[in-house]
Amino acid sequence: MPIPAQTARLLLGLVFVATGIDGSLVLLGYEPIGPTYPGAVRLVAAMQETGYLAWLHRFVELAAGLLLLSNNFVPLALVILAPITVNICGLAVLRDQSAIPVATIVLVFHLYLALVHRKSFSGVLERKPRY
Repeated sequence: MPIPAQTARLLLGLVFVATGIDGSLVLLGYEPIGPTYPGAVRLVAAMQETGYLAWLHRFVELAAGLLLLSNNFVPLALVILAPITVNICGLAVLRDQSAIPVATIVLVFHLYLALVHRKSFSGVLERKPRY
C-alpha cells in the first residue's frame, strides 16, 4: 500500500477512535475532550433518548477505527463508516458550517481510501450478481 494511503488510513482511524472514545466518555457524563459543535450536541442528545443508539454509534466508530488502525478488514471498515461520514458532512453543510473543515478532511480521506481499495468493492457494483 502506498505511503499516502497508509497515512490516510492511520489518520482516519485515529479520528474515529478518538471520537468514539471521546463520545463514550461524554455519554458517561464527562466533559468532551475535543471541540463540540452545537448541531452535533443536539443530535447526540436525541440519540441518547433512544437508550441505545448513541452507544451503538460510538461503538461502531471505535470498532471501525480500530480496524483501520490495525490494517485489518479496511474495506469493511470503510463501508461501516460510510453512513457516519455522510452524516458528518450533512451536519456540517446543513447545520453547523464551522465543522466543514473537519468534515472535508474526513470525506477526502474516506474517498481516497475507497479509491485505493476499489477492487474490493467491484463485486458490489455489478449489475447482475455472479453465483
